[in-house]
Amino acid sequence: KLLAQLGPTLPDGGKRLKTHIQVLRDQLVAINLQASLLKGDTSRETSTSSASIMNGQMGSVVQPTFRTFTLPSGGRVEYPSMAPDVRMKMFAEKPAANRLYGGHMNPERQMQARIATEEVVHRIHKSLETCPPEHTETQDPAGLKVHLMAHQREALTWLTWRETQVPPGGILADDMGLGKTLTMISLILKSKLEEDNKAQADQEKWLSTSEECRNLIPSQATLVVAPASLLGQWEKEIENKVKRGLLETCIFHGPNRETSALHLAKHDVIITTYMIIEKELGPKAKAMSLLGRIAWKRVILDEAHQVRNPKSQTSQAVCKLRAMHRWAVTGTPVQNRETDLFSLLRFLRCSPFDEHHVWKIWVENKSAQGMKRLNLLTKSLLLRRTKDQVNPKTGAPLVVLPEKKSFCHRMKLQPEEKVIYDHVLTFSQHALRQYLMKDSEREAQLEVRFAGAPGASAQPHGGPKIPGQDGMDVKAHHLLVLLLRLRQICCHPGLIKSMLDSESRAGAGIEDEEEEDLDLLEQLQGLSIRADGETVDEAVTKKVFTSVNPVFNPTRRSTKIKMLLEQLQTTRDSSGSERDKIVVVSQWTSMLEIVKTHLQEAGFRVQGITGMVNIKERGKIVEDFNTNPRGAEVLLLSLGAGGVGLNLVGGNHLFLLDMHWNPQMESQAADRIYRMGQEKDITVHRFLCEETVEERILELQQKKLMLADNVLKGARNKANKISIEDLKTLFNMA
Repeated sequence: KLLAQLGPTLPDGGKRLKTHIQVLRDQLVAINLQASLLKGDTSRETSTSSASIMNGQMGSVVQPTFRTFTLPSGGRVEYPSMAPDVRMKMFAEKPAANRLYGGHMNPERQMQARIATEEVVHRIHKSLETCPPEHTETQDPAGLKVHLMAHQREALTWLTWRETQVPPGGILADDMGLGKTLTMISLILKSKLEEDNKAQADQEKWLSTSEECRNLIPSQATLVVAPASLLGQWEKEIENKVKRGLLETCIFHGPNRETSALHLAKHDVIITTYMIIEKELGPKAKAMSLLGRIAWKRVILDEAHQVRNPKSQTSQAVCKLRAMHRWAVTGTPVQNRETDLFSLLRFLRCSPFDEHHVWKIWVENKSAQGMKRLNLLTKSLLLRRTKDQVNPKTGAPLVVLPEKKSFCHRMKLQPEEKVIYDHVLTFSQHALRQYLMKDSEREAQLEVRFAGAPGASAQPHGGPKIPGQDGMDVKAHHLLVLLLRLRQICCHPGLIKSMLDSESRAGAGIEDEEEEDLDLLEQLQGLSIRADGETVDEAVTKKVFTSVNPVFNPTRRSTKIKMLLEQLQTTRDSSGSERDKIVVVSQWTSMLEIVKTHLQEAGFRVQGITGMVNIKERGKIVEDFNTNPRGAEVLLLSLGAGGVGLNLVGGNHLFLLDMHWNPQMESQAADRIYRMGQEKDITVHRFLCEETVEERILELQQKKLMLADNVLKGARNKANKISIEDLKTLFNMA
C-alpha cells in the first residue's frame, strides 16, 4: 500500500523500488524453498511459490504432477488428463523451449535456475513412491495371439505407469533378444483397448485452443521410428502376434508413401525410418513436414542409440516430433559416454535435463552429486533387465536360452602381409611423432573421440610436416585414417587399395574436411622404409605399395580368410544331417565382397545383407535364412546394415571378422542369433591378429564396456577420450 501511495511521486514512478522489492521477495522464497527441500517438505505452498518464481524472467518450467498408479483386478489403469503445462512441453516444436540458462546469468537468475532444478530432482524422488512394486505383472492385452513372458508382463506394468508420469514415457533398455518389440506392441494394443474418450476429447480441445498447436492434426496413432532393416520386422511382428483388424499398420517409406497427413493420422501404427525423419524434419528439409504436422499419441524410437550423438541431424530431427508419450527402446543406451543418455532425455523432454547446460552443470559434472542425480534419472526413467538375471519368484532365468560359447581365434599375419603392416605401422609412428612435436601440451589429452559413433569425428589439429612429404600437414584425422588402414590390413591388404568410401568414414569417425584427400597411400609410397643393412635402391625395387604386388589381389586368401574357411568347413563337417547355419559379420562391405568370392569358390551357398540391399529384399533374405533348410548356409552381414534389431535365430554360429572400436556394436551383432526363439546352442567366433593393433583395440574395448556398465549401475566414470598414451599404445610406441 505504501508503495502504491509513494510510487507516483518518485521520478521513475516507483519502478526501480518495485523491482528491488520483488527481488527481495524472490530471494526470501528461495531461502524458504531450500530449507523446505532439506527438511523434505513437499507442501503445495512450496510448489506454488517455486512456480511463481519461474514465471518471471525465466518463463515457465514444467513441474511434474504426480499421479497415483493403481492396478485394479482387471489390470486396467485410469489415465488422468495431463496438465496443460505438460501438454505444452510435449507438443512444443522443440525440447528445452524455455531455457533456464543462457544470456546474462545474474545471481537472481542463477538462484531461480537452481531452485527449479532442485525441485524437479526432489519431485522425481517422490514419483518413485508411486512406482508399482517390482515384479508386478499386468495381464496380457486382449487380442494378443501369444502369451507374454513374465518379464514382459512386468515391463508392461512399468510402461503403463511411466505413461502417467512426467515426462510420460521413458527408456526400455532390456538386453538384446528379450522381446522388447513385442513388449512395446503390447503397450500399444493395451492403450488402444483402454482408450479414454473423455481424455481424448479434452486433449483435442486443448490442441484446438493452443496458439502453438492449433494447426496440428490430433491422432491416436503410434509412430515407430526404426532402422530401415527393421521395417518389415515390426510389420510382421504385429501381423503375427496381434489378431487381425485390431491394429491398422502403415509403412511410411519409399517414393510412394502416403502424402496426406489426415489419412496417416487415422492409422494405429505408422512405421518409418530415421532417414525419413531426418528428411522430413532435419535442417535440410525443403517442404512442410508431413510427420511434423501430426500430434501423435506416442512415438517409439527403436534402436534409439542411433540418436546418441546430440549434434547429429537425425538426433535433432527426432526431437522435433510432437507426441504425448515418448519411448526410447535400446539394449545399449550408453555406448561411449554419459552424453549418450542426455540425447535420449532430450528426446523424452525430461525437463529441465533436456537442456544441455542443465545436464552439464547438474549431472555430467564429474562429482559424486552429479553421479547420484544420473543414478536417480536412470532409476526413474529406465528399465533394464539382462539375459543372465533370474526371476526371484521361480529362481529361473528370465528367458531360457541354449548354451552360448565364445571363442577368440588368434592368428599371425603371413610374412608378405606383415611386410605391408610393418611399413604402414612405421609410417604411422613417424606421423604420430611429428604430430606430438608441436608442443608438450598434446601429452596431456588429445580430444579425439573413439571412432564408430556417427558424427563423432576428430577435429583436425595443425602440426609440423613430415620430412620428405610435400604439403603433408599431420592432423588428428590422419592418425585415424592410419589406424583404419592398420585394421584393414589385418583383414585383407587389398582393402587399403581403395579410397575411403562413406561407409569407411562413418566406421572410423572421419569427416572429409575441405574435400581433403584422406587416402594416405601416395604418402606411404613416397616414404623410404628400409630393413637393417638394406640399401635405398633395394627397398625401392621391391615396390611394396604397387598394384602389381600380389598381396593386394582380392583373389588371394588372406590370413583371416584362410582361418574362416577352415572353421566353416569344420562346422559343416560336425553339424550332421541338420546343417548349422552361419552368420559372418564385417564392418566393411568390401571385405564381405572378398569373402563372398572365396566362400562360393569353396562351395558354400551364400546370401548377404548390406546397405546396398533393398529394404524389402532384406526381409525375404532373413525369412529364407531362418526357415529354409535348403537355402543359404552362410549369411554375410555388414555391421552397419544388420548389426541391430535383426532376428537371425536360424543361425547358430557367428563370426566377427574384424574388431570395431565400439564393443556394443559387436554385442548387438552377436545377439542377432542369441535371442528368444533360438533353439540351438550358439557359438560366437572372434578373429584377432596377434602383434597388431587388434590386440590393443581389445584393451580399449574393455574400458568402454566398463564405462557403459558403470553408468547403468550408477558408478562414476572418467571422460571417454583417447589419450596420447592410448594413441602410443595403438601405434605400439608405449
